[in-house]
Amino acid sequence: MAGVEITQMNAAPDILATFRFLLSLPQLPGGGSPDVLNLLCQQFEWPGSTIEQIMWDGHGHTLVFPGRRTHSHTITAAFYENKQMQLQTSMGAWLEYTRNVRSGNASGSKRGGPGGSNGLLSSGGSGGGYAVDAELGVLDEQGRVAGVSVIRGMWPQDQQPVQFDGASSTAFLQNWTFSFDWVDHVAGLNVVPAAFQQPLSAALGIGA
Repeated sequence: MAGVEITQMNAAPDILATFRFLLSLPQLPGGGSPDVLNLLCQQFEWPGSTIEQIMWDGHGHTLVFPGRRTHSHTITAAFYENKQMQLQTSMGAWLEYTRNVRSGNASGSKRGGPGGSNGLLSSGGSGGGYAVDAELGVLDEQGRVAGVSVIRGMWPQDQQPVQFDGASSTAFLQNWTFSFDWVDHVAGLNVVPAAFQQPLSAALGIGA
């Protein structure tokens, strides 16, 4: 079999860049701004999954079968902070809604009710619950959404400290960890973000 030639590579679709993405969130629990988080988001993970192994050892042989398919159930992100402290305001309100620091109680159940519809796929949001469905859209070189990762049941788990240093010029960049239940991946969309005005989740087979 011949090797891959440069003409074949040149005829293939462009490679996606990891810096071209959109983080779409519904109205945040606690009243924070989802648009601010999208603007300030510097890093966000495209989640993966794992299929566990079932081993059959016998008679001097080993066969391997697929077991459970699982997710890590955590995802990390990094956000810049601005001079109005909008990241702390939005994420702090979400944290308090999820688990109040004084009472130890949540302000609602996990889902709470029907969600909103302002995501890339209108996949749902906060209807009184502390968990939302986040959508990570990957853009091609023309700004079209090539694919979307719908992260189901996401809520903030860990807020990392930020080190201030009077001897260096660095931006306020904070790492966060979110918990989630599962992920639906949708690829090959090839549409501009403005086209996501109707609830497309059902049509794409990824209903909430």
